[in-house]
Amino acid sequence: MKTSCYYVYGIDCAACADRIEKTIAEDSRVNTASLDFASKRLELSSKSDLSAEEIQKLVDSCEDGCRVEKEKKEDEEGRRFKVKLISTGIRAAVSLVLAILGLTVLSEASVGLYWNLAVMGAAYIISAYDIFYKAFIDIFKHKNFFDENVLMVIATLGAFAMRFFGDAHNEFFEAVMVVVLYQIGELFETFATGKSHKAIIDAVGLKAKEARLVGEDGTVTLVKPEAINVGDTLEIRVGDLLPVDAVVVKGEGTLDESSLTGEFLPRAIKEGEAAKAGTLLVSGSLILKASARYEASSVAKILDLVESGNAKKSKVDRFTSKFSRVYTPVVILIGLVLAVFPPLVIGPSDPAVWERWIYTALSALVISCPCAIVISVPLSYFAGLGLASKLGIVIKGSDNFDTLNETKTLFVDKTGTLTEGKFHLEKVVTSDNEEDFLKYLKAAESRSSHPLALAVMGKEDPGTYSKDVTSYEEIAGKGIKAVYQGHEILSGNANFLKESGIEIASSEDTGTSIHLAVDGKYLGYALLDDTIRQDSKTLVDELHARNMKIYLLTGDNEKAASKLAKKLGLDGYKAGLTPEGKTQAMLSLKGNDKVAYLGDGINDAPTIVAADIGFAMGGIGSDLAIENADAIIMQDNPLEFIEAVDVAKKTRRKAITNIAAAIVVKAAFLIMSLAIPSFPLYIAVLADTGLTAILILNALLLLRSGKKAKKVESEKAIEAQIG
Repeated sequence: MKTSCYYVYGIDCAACADRIEKTIAEDSRVNTASLDFASKRLELSSKSDLSAEEIQKLVDSCEDGCRVEKEKKEDEEGRRFKVKLISTGIRAAVSLVLAILGLTVLSEASVGLYWNLAVMGAAYIISAYDIFYKAFIDIFKHKNFFDENVLMVIATLGAFAMRFFGDAHNEFFEAVMVVVLYQIGELFETFATGKSHKAIIDAVGLKAKEARLVGEDGTVTLVKPEAINVGDTLEIRVGDLLPVDAVVVKGEGTLDESSLTGEFLPRAIKEGEAAKAGTLLVSGSLILKASARYEASSVAKILDLVESGNAKKSKVDRFTSKFSRVYTPVVILIGLVLAVFPPLVIGPSDPAVWERWIYTALSALVISCPCAIVISVPLSYFAGLGLASKLGIVIKGSDNFDTLNETKTLFVDKTGTLTEGKFHLEKVVTSDNEEDFLKYLKAAESRSSHPLALAVMGKEDPGTYSKDVTSYEEIAGKGIKAVYQGHEILSGNANFLKESGIEIASSEDTGTSIHLAVDGKYLGYALLDDTIRQDSKTLVDELHARNMKIYLLTGDNEKAASKLAKKLGLDGYKAGLTPEGKTQAMLSLKGNDKVAYLGDGINDAPTIVAADIGFAMGGIGSDLAIENADAIIMQDNPLEFIEAVDVAKKTRRKAITNIAAAIVVKAAFLIMSLAIPSFPLYIAVLADTGLTAILILNALLLLRSGKKAKKVESEKAIEAQIG
């Protein structure tokens, strides 16, 4: 399957996005398709590459006026909104002037019913013609009789028709006001949705709006980050975000990397050191050379993952899409029942009774539009993705929030996760000369970048030994085979040597052991110790406080694993595991529960993939982490897993709150329309577009939550380093 991304501009509403998504997904060449209304981003997997032109044809078959682009157009929606703002503003103003004239100077009492109808009809058509067009297309092209445009046409034409039953109650004026307020509300929805998307991306706090490009003659020009090429010289001043990954060529300063990693302690930087895009200069002044284009930077990768996150929809989001397809037909049915059943029971021969209940039915149609739910719920999840990224956690898909909310157990790696991963050589136990033992051990480990190998080498230059290594093979999770100065060396864990036919001595030592054999003879082992992270105990306690369990899966020996598990209060452990063994152990222990795995994203890749949700630590720089993990912790801090769990809970709570609020408010307005005769139709519009705007703003409140304590700590740390 081929995966691709497009942007679809000109979508008027969430229902339109849903229709486009469904049409594309039904094409025989397409496997899956997902279109996010807020970002206009279309994610699809297909049997073969589909061009933008082919996607355009599919979009045109179900929706008019939309344009498909392969690349994101930053200003496209803004341009469209300005055109719509001007058009809607002029039409609304003209309609209101005509409607007021029809209510006063050209009223029915002054000019008669039909001249008044002509004036009010003109006011109505000026604001409603596009609603009629969309309703016509929905009915005759899409065979969809239950769109919100159809609802609005039925309600407003019904209001016009009501004037011919019973006494006059300004029905013409109400119909005009309904369409004018509806158009203004739709405009505000478009504005709020677009601004919400921008606010969420901006809240991640990564992308610089401009960069200072230094020319060969020393002149400084402001450019977009996308315009910077590798090798360009950049000037960064206090308060600037780094636009691309770069290397300092002059100056020194202090960088706040919290928006990228979640770590609030600033880092000093000087000439020759690398700096990542998205970090903030809080003191000093720097001249840098760009080492990568914007598209290859950490910032671009993170923002792309955040924007594409809503393509993988949550259960609540999928439910609202299905709900809206059923909800609108039910609303029309309820409206029909309200219009017909009560009059037949109360007074079938009384025109006033029919007028009152038909009017109530029309109010019910206006009140019950599903926009508030189908727009605000996806935005709640998008805001959740933005909040997580703001905290240094990249969640790859809204559906992962569902998994996190259902997760009961966390499986973790040991080295670099619960422990610092900074080993030191504690002692050597050997039957041979210790100097020779260390010589052979360092030779075997000289080409490895594993934390244990680095601990063995200490401050000694690996090249001293590696130049004489003529054969080298590193076996993940086991050890190393090497030939050094003609001697065959095996270096690794106990099982590795046993599998190679080497008998090893038993030991009572607790810790990580590297066993050594030279030319088939066992020489002993080196004992290394690791430091437990300060926040590991906090992680365990916080998980237990949330009724979650934590298990350790490690390649380390039984004694070391047992000691760590007991000290931290883990719920269990499995020791002596290969990378494949970790996966098998996790699957055997998980049962029917959802489980998460937290590792470094490299050696733990198989287990990260096998978990219901896999977390990789170590930042966006690891391509393997991006490929395999469902979530990436930018800072090497396992405690961020708790933050991810809490964000998932907040996001689901916000989405459910929006659904509940929409139902309660609409129900309240519906009850008022039943209880109050001639309930104003234009007030009913507030239960639709007004409520939608409020729930959009409520979704954005997610971005205000976060690590307040850490922000205070950040400010103090920055002040301390500057002052």
